[in-house]
Amino acid sequence: MTVIRISAFVLLALGLVTGLVTSSRADIAIGQVTDGPAGAVFVKIEAPPLGNPYGSTDSVGSDNFQSDNLFGFDEMQDITLNEPLSVDKLVNGQGSFEPGTLPTGTQLASHYIFFDSKAIRTVKGFVRFDQDILAVITSEDDLADSDFLGQPDVHYINTFLRGLEASDTITLTGPREITVSLTTATPGDYFRVVTAVPEPSTLVMASMFALLLAGAGRRRRRRCAMG
Repeated sequence: MTVIRISAFVLLALGLVTGLVTSSRADIAIGQVTDGPAGAVFVKIEAPPLGNPYGSTDSVGSDNFQSDNLFGFDEMQDITLNEPLSVDKLVNGQGSFEPGTLPTGTQLASHYIFFDSKAIRTVKGFVRFDQDILAVITSEDDLADSDFLGQPDVHYINTFLRGLEASDTITLTGPREITVSLTTATPGDYFRVVTAVPEPSTLVMASMFALLLAGAGRRRRRRCAMG
């Protein structure tokens, strides 16, 4: 009987995880400001809403935050490229960046990071993701070409003024972490980080294991109640 119950439970798990596999997410895990204006912190926005105090609702791109904080939000998830995508910083497999192109068929998720201070300020910190970083997009042209990865309910304004300057730096400090140094006032510094998405096999195994544990717990509770 035990074997029959577990087999049925596995079949149930396989049915339930189908939705998880087709909607796998990659998220900004954590961020921190390590140096900069007093009181500055990293803020992850669960967009939308953006909660921007200036400009049109849910807009980002031109003095619509005016904050010393470093911000980030997750964009499109589980996207498969149907053509190559040019990027400014491609992870080269040796722990550093180089210019390059993400090939057709790449599965990815996108994340937007920005610093939009009111006065000229410098902020330093790190942002960590829950999946491996594939590339960082920092130039005006490549940002525009990758805006199909943007959050659909967010308005990206003044896109011709986006990107980073020569004085801004982004360093790969781990497979899933970047360290940044950004100096800006108007209209702000904006860039996009592209990461991998969870492997479907990982999601299936994790979900099956959780469901099996839940089923085992219920069976133990029933036996204890009967005893």
